[in-house]
Amino acid sequence: MWSIVLLICSLSVSGALSAEKNVKGIVGRAITINCSYDKQYQQNMKYWCHGWTNQCTYVVRTDDPEGQRGRMSIKDNKARGVFIVTMENLQRGDAGWYSCGIDRSGLDLRFALMLQVSYESISIPVLKFTSPPNVSCSGGSVSISCESVRGSPPIYYKWYERTSSHNSKISDTNKLDLHCQSFKQQNHQYYCTAKNQQAIKDSGMVKVSVINRSANNCSYVVEISSIGQNYSCEVSSTTAPSTSANNEIRSPKSKRLVFIIVGVLGAFLIVLAVSLLWYMKKMNKGNCCIICSRRDQNADDNQQLAAAEDSIIYANVRVAESSSSETRSDGNVQFNKNENGINYATIQFQKKSSARTGEMEKDMINNTNSVTYSEINTSRKSPENIG
Repeated sequence: MWSIVLLICSLSVSGALSAEKNVKGIVGRAITINCSYDKQYQQNMKYWCHGWTNQCTYVVRTDDPEGQRGRMSIKDNKARGVFIVTMENLQRGDAGWYSCGIDRSGLDLRFALMLQVSYESISIPVLKFTSPPNVSCSGGSVSISCESVRGSPPIYYKWYERTSSHNSKISDTNKLDLHCQSFKQQNHQYYCTAKNQQAIKDSGMVKVSVINRSANNCSYVVEISSIGQNYSCEVSSTTAPSTSANNEIRSPKSKRLVFIIVGVLGAFLIVLAVSLLWYMKKMNKGNCCIICSRRDQNADDNQQLAAAEDSIIYANVRVAESSSSETRSDGNVQFNKNENGINYATIQFQKKSSARTGEMEKDMINNTNSVTYSEINTSRKSPENIG
């Protein structure tokens, strides 16, 4: 009888409150149920209850503190006209009938649905880098994670290294850390396993190729075969990769830096060359100006010297040897000698023209041997008063 009444009530309110009728969940995981309602019930209290009759037990209500009770939570989005129920960490015992409910006077609005909870087999673990892989080119540590996106918890992970003779376990976590100190050979292979109560699955292979194992310059390359995510290390060496200690590893960023530096240096050299040529041209022009100026100055000096020659006054002074105090004259010079042995001379100067210059020079040459150099004292007295 109550079932018929509930069915009639559900049919009468199916348009006012609705949700998905069958919901499936996985043990250990979370599930979300959306319950839609008419906007006329925006201000009413909403709830999630276990059951589908009037004996439905409250699991969580919107008037609960922060809308949460244990693993269950509820949020009312009044703008959209929907309240959302979340059930965390599902267990097999959580399976059964549930109802979306709206509190109102008289009979509440409810919509019943079936929740199925089951175990899920594990999925193939997915491998991915959790750190930049190319740091291995400079000897850095590389980390790889292993995770199954499906499967009922708990899920257990392990890492193994595959060799030609056997597989050895190296970790009980879902993370693999690779570093130079762990490599003893040129090539290594690793894989991960994921396990739950239903199944166990292996991941793809991680391949490591060691380029250099020296303590000061270690480098290696890591490849994840399942995703094909490959990279390379550019190595420059003068010896074999296994024994060289001077490998040079360059990244694209360092190459761009080299190109920028070379370009800047080239531009600087061009500017320097142009400046040097301009300076040399300016210096040559200045030297030419100086030479021309000196030539003009020399020409002016020669003209001044030529003009000065016309104004030169020449005079010959000869001292006659005589014991008397008489007055003697020689050419244009008169000498008076007193008892003190001082000779007074009156010198008459004449300006020689350029035409007589040669004659005068000849006369000076002929009298070179008879020239006597003496000191001439000039007196204010006239020659008539001497003696």
